[in-house]
Amino acid sequence: RQPLVVSSEVFYVAQKGQYYAEISDGAFDPTIAPLVDLWGFLNGSYRLPSPDELEEVLPLVDYTRVELNEEQRTIFLAEKSASFDYGAIAKGFIVDQALAILADREVKSAFINAGGDIGLIGSRPDGHSWRIGIRDPRNENRIIAVLPLNNRAVVTSGDYERFFDDQGVRYHHILDPASGMPAGSLASVTIVAPTTLEADALSTAVFVLGPDRGMHLIEELEEVEGVLITTDLTFLVSSGLVGT
Repeated sequence: RQPLVVSSEVFYVAQKGQYYAEISDGAFDPTIAPLVDLWGFLNGSYRLPSPDELEEVLPLVDYTRVELNEEQRTIFLAEKSASFDYGAIAKGFIVDQALAILADREVKSAFINAGGDIGLIGSRPDGHSWRIGIRDPRNENRIIAVLPLNNRAVVTSGDYERFFDDQGVRYHHILDPASGMPAGSLASVTIVAPTTLEADALSTAVFVLGPDRGMHLIEELEEVEGVLITTDLTFLVSSGLVGT
């Protein structure tokens, strides 16, 4: 109902949310909460919404309506039924904060894994690169690829993390803000980036954008790489990871 003064940390996350929404043409949208709630992904009561329900909620999902005032450090959404969901970026931010604490204490080697959001400091204690596995989207017990990495962040978004089946159709939690439906052409997206926040946001954005537009965005960004796996388990690898 009025601009809300927030902490510097929350405001920073909100600013980053707007940035990734803009560069992804809204594929990442921090105002997606009403849509996620409609599908039951917020409370675990999964359901398939009707077309009329989607039509009613979709106008609430629009990152361009977010008003940020840096001087007063406020956030505002004028539409009273609209709301934020920073679940696709906040965990990455938290991992980055933990890494910063370790770096301040001159830790030279660290691995933090917060439910799939991975942040790395240096190499392994034995001097070898960390080996980060990418799981098979259709077999949780199988690693389908391994990335040797140092001093990087890695986040994977997949259609196997939160989903339900309805009449033989899988509906997962990575929703397309434009259609209101689960994004449908990829099974998983793994992003390698300098920060976990960046990898977190981009894994969602690229998943929604799909293989062609998603890979184009990855290739446009400095120090960002990606491994995309389609629903038929075809691999797409960004230029910087070819041969690793």
